[in-house]
Amino acid sequence: MNIEDQLSGGNVRGKREMHQLALSAFTALDDSDLADLKDEIHERVFARDPDDLFEIEQIGDVWEWHFKPMVELLFRHIAHVAANRTASPPRRKDDILWAVGMAGF
Repeated sequence: MNIEDQLSGGNVRGKREMHQLALSAFTALDDSDLADLKDEIHERVFARDPDDLFEIEQIGDVWEWHFKPMVELLFRHIAHVAANRTASPPRRKDDILWAVGMAGF
């Protein structure tokens, strides 16, 4: 069953957590004067096939959705690095873009 079919029927669990994690990364970029990275990260990550980003499992009539581990780590890393005020903005930008590339995006 494809992702669109899974979304249209039954209960879906995990979407809110994924949304909050992605939002925390993008908010951290905004709060750290790194908002110029948002479009590039969005294009490089979310342009991928959904099967590259999500793990989906059906448990009874509930669909469990999670980011794949590398995607989750990437968003956590982005939020952490963006919030690190001890590093200069160019250094944080380089670190974030390096991580995006190393994660395969």
